[in-house]
Amino acid sequence: MEANTFDVLYDTLLGYIVEGMKYSFALSVLVGLYLLYRFFFIPYMIKRHYMKHSVTCSPRDESYNQFRRSTNKHVERCKDFKLYFQKTWHHLELCSIKSIEEFQKKVPEDFDRSDHFASYSYQAIQDAMCFKTKDDESKPKMYHLSKCLGVSFFLSKMPLIASLILRRVNTIRRDELVDFLKYSQMITLEIMCHMLFGEDFQEKINYAHYRHADGYVETCSYFTLFPRILEDSEAQRDDIKAHMFQFLSKNYAIDPFKRNMYNITEMMRILTDFTNISTDKNSMYKILSNSEDYSQYEAFVECVSFLFASAETLPHAMCSILYQVRKSEQIYLKLKQDLRHLEDNFKQVDAEHLKEQLDSCDLLTYVIKEGLRIDPPMAQSNLYKAVEGSAEICDVPIRKDTLVSVNILAAHMDPDEWENPSEFNPERFNPLSKDFMRPDEKKGQRSNYSFIPFSVGKRSCLGQSLSLNLLKIFVGQILASYGYSLEGSQEGQSHMSFCRMSKNILKLKIHKGDY
Repeated sequence: MEANTFDVLYDTLLGYIVEGMKYSFALSVLVGLYLLYRFFFIPYMIKRHYMKHSVTCSPRDESYNQFRRSTNKHVERCKDFKLYFQKTWHHLELCSIKSIEEFQKKVPEDFDRSDHFASYSYQAIQDAMCFKTKDDESKPKMYHLSKCLGVSFFLSKMPLIASLILRRVNTIRRDELVDFLKYSQMITLEIMCHMLFGEDFQEKINYAHYRHADGYVETCSYFTLFPRILEDSEAQRDDIKAHMFQFLSKNYAIDPFKRNMYNITEMMRILTDFTNISTDKNSMYKILSNSEDYSQYEAFVECVSFLFASAETLPHAMCSILYQVRKSEQIYLKLKQDLRHLEDNFKQVDAEHLKEQLDSCDLLTYVIKEGLRIDPPMAQSNLYKAVEGSAEICDVPIRKDTLVSVNILAAHMDPDEWENPSEFNPERFNPLSKDFMRPDEKKGQRSNYSFIPFSVGKRSCLGQSLSLNLLKIFVGQILASYGYSLEGSQEGQSHMSFCRMSKNILKLKIHKGDY
């Protein structure tokens, strides 16, 4: 009887194992077919479609140097597009002035912003707050937003901005070699937090908790938490799990997405707590939330999105401009001479007078614009998605759901628009200079799409006026109040980029009170 029971159990167990193996084999076949479909069949069909129209297809540029070289090749060959594949998704890059001009006319009707890996941090913010702005609500919101980003708002914050820059730079010891990208990131973060959320930010903000990859939760300051979130967001962008298991990553069901969402939620909690106790009624958050068109949640997320956008771009622009200026001794000395009389103005700020003085320094304006041209902080625009499959650019039909971006660097390096485009020449932006026009053989004014550091069209950066004013006061104050020199190895290089994609850092010494 016992033997028969054992045989029955053995046969039953064996049957389960055999059935399990059948299901496992079937599951393995399905997974294999899915991977073949995702990694081979779809890319093949997409590549076949675009190659019929002479679009260059290539792997993703893994480094900024590769990206810059391939961009220059496309510009030299007068190519309109570049198609590249990144893991399981394809990306069409617009490389010519003509293609960019046609594209912007079709935004947002045929092409609109895509959340597809464009900014994990911004996507996570919206998910954490559980809302999306509807298109029919956007127009009245834009009115209040543009009011906050205007000159009067900036003037009211100029004394604060100047004092924050002065305080942060004064922490650098004389002739100390520092990672200035790190300092400019901290300066940007402090300025934007005080402008967006309240001038009492520094004194009232709470400590944060940051979760590491191993699960350890560290207590740290907000100014430590935020840069780490940016780094995690950047690393998350290229994580293979984001491409193979999108349904899990988009729902933050697995690490690192789950951990990053925890940290972003923690950041949101700290900022929310602060907005409840801040007494500054003239912050951007208070202005927006007190308007009829913004709820408190919407105003909050708008401010946080500006915080992320500025932190990802302004520090890189600051470093690039300082680097380019110091590479040219003549421009450096001339600019310092023009700004030297403003040193006391930065310590006792009369906002309107200081802005008038900065605006009157034409060379400062030209230097900032040329710095943004030769090394834009974002070499590519944010991603867009083809909404319909009927749109065409330069007679090339764009497949539905194709991701599209503008190659900003390509427009800035177009030899038909800029003579010797790789040279740093601020006189390009001087209306009285011979370099202001297109190269001799082309004649005429440059295209409106030859200089697009803030992207193009209806979805271009709303904060470009504010960004230019911040760059003016930052670069102006550094050059008026201090001198600086580059690290020897960086000074000897013919060109260095400090855009976000390059991963380079600026090493320099601040010389207080001299040249």
